[in-house]
Amino acid sequence: MKYITAAFVAIVAVSCVEEMETGVPQGAKKMVDVTFGVNIADEDITRTSLGVENDAPAVLWTKGDKVAVWDGTQINEFTLVSGEGTSSAMFTGQVTEGATEYCVIYPYECVVEYSKYASGSHQFKVTLPVEQRTPVNGFCEECNISAGYTTDLESGITMYNRVGYLKIEIKGKGIASVTVFDNANAVISGSLTTYISSTNGKGYSNGRSDKLQSNEIILLPQVGETELSEGVYYLTYRAGNKFANGMSVKFENTDGEVAYYTSMSANSTATVNTTLNLGVADAANMASKWKKLEEVELSFASSNWPFAEELADDAVSIDGTYTHMTNGMNFYVKSTNGVDSKGMKVASGDYIELPAVAGKRLKEVILTGTVTAGVYDESGSNVSGSDVYVRSEGTYTYFLPSSELNTKYRLVASDSGRFTDIKLRYVGEDVADISAVSVEAVNSFTGFTVTGEVQGTGLDAATWGIQYGTVEGEWTNEITGNGGKINKLVEVPAGTYYVRTWASEDGGLTKIYSASVTVTVKAFDGTVTFDFLPQSALNNITPIGTSEGNDAFGDYSVYYEKDRTITGEDYFTYNDGGTIYPFAIYSCWDAANEVRTAMTYRVCSNSLGLRNASGGNSAVKFYYMSIPVIAGWKLTGVRYFSHQVKRGISVRNAPKSDATSYGSASKDLTGADTAVADTLYEYFIDLSSKDLSDETQCFLSIQSNGYHRKFIFEYAQVN
Repeated sequence: MKYITAAFVAIVAVSCVEEMETGVPQGAKKMVDVTFGVNIADEDITRTSLGVENDAPAVLWTKGDKVAVWDGTQINEFTLVSGEGTSSAMFTGQVTEGATEYCVIYPYECVVEYSKYASGSHQFKVTLPVEQRTPVNGFCEECNISAGYTTDLESGITMYNRVGYLKIEIKGKGIASVTVFDNANAVISGSLTTYISSTNGKGYSNGRSDKLQSNEIILLPQVGETELSEGVYYLTYRAGNKFANGMSVKFENTDGEVAYYTSMSANSTATVNTTLNLGVADAANMASKWKKLEEVELSFASSNWPFAEELADDAVSIDGTYTHMTNGMNFYVKSTNGVDSKGMKVASGDYIELPAVAGKRLKEVILTGTVTAGVYDESGSNVSGSDVYVRSEGTYTYFLPSSELNTKYRLVASDSGRFTDIKLRYVGEDVADISAVSVEAVNSFTGFTVTGEVQGTGLDAATWGIQYGTVEGEWTNEITGNGGKINKLVEVPAGTYYVRTWASEDGGLTKIYSASVTVTVKAFDGTVTFDFLPQSALNNITPIGTSEGNDAFGDYSVYYEKDRTITGEDYFTYNDGGTIYPFAIYSCWDAANEVRTAMTYRVCSNSLGLRNASGGNSAVKFYYMSIPVIAGWKLTGVRYFSHQVKRGISVRNAPKSDATSYGSASKDLTGADTAVADTLYEYFIDLSSKDLSDETQCFLSIQSNGYHRKFIFEYAQVN
């Protein structure tokens, strides 16, 4: 029996699934022959739409159809004797003599047993197959469950549908299967219980508590075929306000690649006898959507510990990180009771941490075992709809409709049981990911460098690109390359830029973009200024360490209006308003004894700047400061500003008085040899002719007891 259009295409019924359990052997009571007529309720015919606009759909009976008849004692098999190709048919079989009430269920092959009365209804265990091999323009015959009740079988019976319908149209070649998931993990197939009212023959279906149920329906090709033919298909499912959290659809092609589509919108029309139209799956339009599926399997059956680390022979409690023997993934495992020949034994709260895979999302967790479990994120939120009890030797697919890229999840047990086998299915997003953006001046240009890796399934040899612009969405350039690694210098003027990357598998036209990030390029003008005006020093200097044997730094107040004595060096960073430069101050050098002597200094002294506070003692005549090294730029000059005259400096290759000097200030400036707070005297050391590289570390040798206000270090780019 199947719905078809006015073309009236008949499909032979396929036997299915579970052997009958009648409860009473045939022949235990006297049986009598009965022939009766069956009609499908008119309301079901008119309410069920198959997308036919001009011709009303019909329920046609097919040669070989069978129905199950419960006669109050046992379940009996009745076969079609007339009415093939019509919506009304006659069935013949035997019932127990003296029977006074009858329940009839189609199809016969999918009825497991009659169990008991339940709240005034008759209760039958049935199976709605998860996998449905549906013919074009129809539905899987053993899946279209209908039922009815009567006290006068020979007068005929009206039967009512128990399922809802999902319609999908396939266009093109290469689609091998279609899977529909309920995002809330609601039962839509598998082992069900159908109830039949003795009042009007109507009823409903629930999931069974003793057998495995499922949150998915899978459309497969006909036996012997590898792909779905073009045409319209109808899947049947346990309806009744399902898809409260929306649905997800997975397509798989003949190459084993997949495409996922998810809608989180609730569907209030998912009721018995209604058809939800999933739309058209056009293989040509899906060409850019296919992703390679990566599967990871863990098998704990027969004590087959899947990790490289061995367990102790008496291991009961497991709590640690283990490495998968095949792929090297790390799994955190927490099991209260260890493993045995049937799998990993778990108690409530035990879990396996499911690792993140770069550039991919975890979409399906397929569990074999006997346990109630769910999939959770690291914050403890359920992401698989709800916890589900996986029955003994059963397999259940937890679907993650909203999983995040590069994210770990946990398979968590909510009662005692076993994890026997776990299969994880990851799918790539094919997104180029910017792992870092840095800005630097290099040689004769300025710009930024994008470094990272194109993350995603099958993208090792992909085409990637970098786009940037001064306004987000207005991309001024596109740079492309090949291979999974990105290390690209982009030459641009100073300014703020929006940057994103894209990747295209096989170099095709379809591009998937990463999120954009911002980066600011600041042009280096060839100078670095250290200004030791007191307030600037307080704002811009940060102490970061001392030489061995010196006390740790205190707060800034140590350097402001106070003296600090060191024997060795103190380390700082200086922020010139855009870039942070490390530097150090070294105490005086005793050349005769080749040691450093103590020196008292101030980072800020009154309003005059850096100074040596040790006075004119010849033993501590000079102290030293390191000059920043700028990659790609060599030091060409030093300008020095002081509030006093005759306070000379020199540039040396080491912080020592007997070190090689590259140059010094040779000219004394006229003026009083006293501090003048509002006057700065300038010294200049020209180093342009010196053979210095961009890696040469230079040091200032500074005359003691001066007020050293400001230094400007001048650089030229290395060609």
